[in-house]
Amino acid sequence: MDNMFKNTLKSNNGAALVVVLITLLVLSILTLSVIHTNMTNTKQVVSQKEHLQAYYLAYSGLEIGYSALLLNNGELLDEFKSRANHTRNDKVHYVDSNSDEIDITIKSSSDKQKITITSIGKHKASGKSVTLTMTFLADYPSLKRIE
Repeated sequence: MDNMFKNTLKSNNGAALVVVLITLLVLSILTLSVIHTNMTNTKQVVSQKEHLQAYYLAYSGLEIGYSALLLNNGELLDEFKSRANHTRNDKVHYVDSNSDEIDITIKSSSDKQKITITSIGKHKASGKSVTLTMTFLADYPSLKRIE
């Protein structure tokens, strides 16, 4: 009986199957981890892209508001300079890009010294929005600060 036990241990029958199964298991685990990493990275890239789109929508809103103030020899700017706490709201829709929109608010300060433009860029597909604010002195519109 002792001889039969030694012969069974020395026999290589089935060893190849065990090696192949272990190799397949290791390769499957590696493949799944690579797939998971790629899916996570793809979601992150899409999220960053949507955030950037909302940011640039908001930045465009600041530029639209600023340009509107300076058009026609600054007529609109003069209106804001002459009135304390004067506010104007506008909304811009981008029809060709999933109905993205920009909310623009222009407001003069109570002392009529500062003008603030607030722009909210809304990426409709993702629901992401970014708010940017531009502030400048009413008498020196070229000295603007964006936050």
